[in-house]
Formats: sequence, structure tokens, C-alpha cells
Amino acid sequence: MRRTIGLAVVFVLAGAVGYGWYFFNGPVPGLKIPSTPRGMENEALAAMHAPESEPAEGDSPRIALPTIAIEPSLEEIENFPARITIRDGAESLVTEYTGQFRRNKVILGAIGIDIYDIASYVAEPAKDGTWELLEGLLVDGKAKIYMIRFLNNLPGRPLMNDIYKDINTEFTDVDLERFQDNVDTFCSQFKDGSRRGDTVYMVWLSDGRVYSAYNTADPLALLVHDVPFARALWRNWAGPRRGDLRFNLVRQYAEDAVP
Repeated sequence: MRRTIGLAVVFVLAGAVGYGWYFFNGPVPGLKIPSTPRGMENEALAAMHAPESEPAEGDSPRIALPTIAIEPSLEEIENFPARITIRDGAESLVTEYTGQFRRNKVILGAIGIDIYDIASYVAEPAKDGTWELLEGLLVDGKAKIYMIRFLNNLPGRPLMNDIYKDINTEFTDVDLERFQDNVDTFCSQFKDGSRRGDTVYMVWLSDGRVYSAYNTADPLALLVHDVPFARALWRNWAGPRRGDLRFNLVRQYAEDAVP
């Protein structure tokens, strides 16, 4: 009996060590690109990537600048800037802090690691119900920002593993084959790992213009110009897969109690 228990413990420990080794050293999975986007017909995909609305008469299509800059305020709310100003060419947009939550991960079956805090910012936020505010985070139009602040020193491989896994799971309505280079560019920001206090910015401007940068507020490089891609990226944190955590992204403006 003792021998059986001893062998079971050995196998459990070996499995935990093996999982830990793979988590920190295993290969980065990359994208899983289906021959046809999951659950979509070609006509639906074409419609999704078409402009969501025609420009008003006299308007010209929005040009995606290759870079923008942002300026976090010195004033803080819950250890994050209270506001972040976006410099988009000659235009300035002020976004307000709307909430945050903490992402953690359990490894080796029992060890919890705090990975990062993520805060949300929205231009001209208004008081509303929690569900309405969450839906607003996934709609093109108002400028939005995600700011991630890492809480621990982590190697690049597990970070990239997690990001590719999230994208493979969440980007179900995005043509990943078309945007493979964009995804790889985004993920490559994390290849050298994180240091405590490192910051990542993601900015979503109108027409699905997404900019991103690691540890710099000027410049942020254009990542993609596509509304479904922007929506899927934001949904990774504001969507149902995050469970109750996502409600914290809008708690500063929610009129009802956060579930």
C-alpha cells in the first residue's frame, strides 16, 4: 500500500515538474489557422470586413497614421493614471479610467502567480448599466485603451504561449490567415519576457485602427486596421471568457452593482 502511494506521489510530482518545464520552456504554439474561419461562411466574412458605415457626404476615409503617441496623466486612480490623452496627428483625445482587474495563473497545479493588472480607458464615458458599458467596450467608435502593468518577472515563452492560446480561442470571427503577420507582430512584443512594472499599451481608434507598444508611450505603432480584429482583441478581456472579472473594467461608471 505504501509503495503504491509512493509511486502515485512520484508520478504526480513528475507530471507537475513536466508541466512546469513545458510551461516555461515548451514551444510557442503559434496560430491555428482553419481553411475556413470557424463558424463563418465566406459571405459573412466579407460582410464583416466591409466598412460598418459609409462616410457622410463630404467626409474622407480616415487615414491610419503609422504611429501615434499617448500621454498618461500624473493624477492616479487605484494606482493607474486617471486619464490618458491620445495624440493622433493634430487631434487630441482624452480617455478616462473606467476600471481594472488582475490576471493570475496557477502552475504546477497549486502555485498561483500574479501576472498583470489591466486597466480600461474610454473617451467621454457616461454612466450606464454594467452590461451596456461592457457592450460599449466592444463597439467601434469611441477611442479606447487597455493598459497592462506586469506584476512579476516572467520569461517570454509562457507569455507568448498564453497570448497565442487566447488568440486561437477568442479570434473566432477574424480571418487569422489574413492577419497572421499582425498577430505575430503583436506577440513578438513579449518574446523577451516581462519585468515587474513593465507596461503595455493598446489603443483602439475609430475604423478599427489598433496601435500597440511595450514600455513606451511615444510612439505606438499601428498594429492593424480592421474592426473585427480590434473587437476580438478587446473581447479577450471584456468578453464572457473572463467571467466576473470583466465587470471590473467598467465599475467606475456602472450605475448598478457589479455582479
